[in-house]
Amino acid sequence: MESAPTSFPDCQYDVVVCRYSEIGTKGRNRGRFEEQLVSNILRKLKDAGALVAQREPGRVYLRPGGEAKAFTPEQLG
Repeated sequence: MESAPTSFPDCQYDVVVCRYSEIGTKGRNRGRFEEQLVSNILRKLKDAGALVAQREPGRVYLRPGGEAKAFTPEQLG
């Protein structure tokens, strides 16, 4: 039986969706926790190049920033 490939060289993404169901706090400080989550994601992925994050309830969308139109799985680590 063949093993699945560990890399997809031709695979590129123009958006990555990070889903989270519930942050442990509710109310007026929930936004602050979500902002910290986005900050932590961007800090961990700083080597992937410029990223633009867009927040929606329960989701964070990451798109390539600057001149890049897409990124590869390898760039995201």
